[in-house]
Amino acid sequence: MALCSLRALAVKRVAVNVRSLSANASKSAASVVQIDPKLRDELYPKTGNRDIVGYGINGYPMYFDRVGMPFPSIRFRANTPDVLQLREKEKGDWRKLSLEEKKAVYRSSFRMTLSEVSAPSGDWKLVLGCGFGVLGACALFYWALKYYLSPPLPMTCTPEWREASFKRAIDMRQDPVTGYAAQYDYEKNKWKN
Repeated sequence: MALCSLRALAVKRVAVNVRSLSANASKSAASVVQIDPKLRDELYPKTGNRDIVGYGINGYPMYFDRVGMPFPSIRFRANTPDVLQLREKEKGDWRKLSLEEKKAVYRSSFRMTLSEVSAPSGDWKLVLGCGFGVLGACALFYWALKYYLSPPLPMTCTPEWREASFKRAIDMRQDPVTGYAAQYDYEKNKWKN
């Protein structure tokens, strides 16, 4: 059988009482995915002993913290005896739970709160530092190539050669209308002002 047809046969949704998001701790029914354990290990080997509580991206259970999709498809922590005991307690009255137990219940399902997800992380400093490091390395590499590997400039680029070529153009009276010869006074033997 194809993998997708196995997945379709193995998954059935069962209504389970879970806590609601309201303060009065009323019960509501939400669907939790129930899969045969052998088939679950074959289809989803990386989920471990965590509950699949949603559809996920393209039907694959994975955990991620994102503001745009605040409810991941699997719980953050595995089902340990402590977590299972807290989940049984949360089915009752939430006023009987201590603040630490409420936080532990939340942290068993989610790694971070939405304010922690959207908080600035400071990663821009690392990116900026790496960018300046790369620019510095490129500048150092360019300097090394220029200083050690480039051949010396030809003699036509020296100031003496340039001055001699200007003098030769003036002596030959090259381009007397708009060139160098037009700016030179041949009677006084100096440049015009």
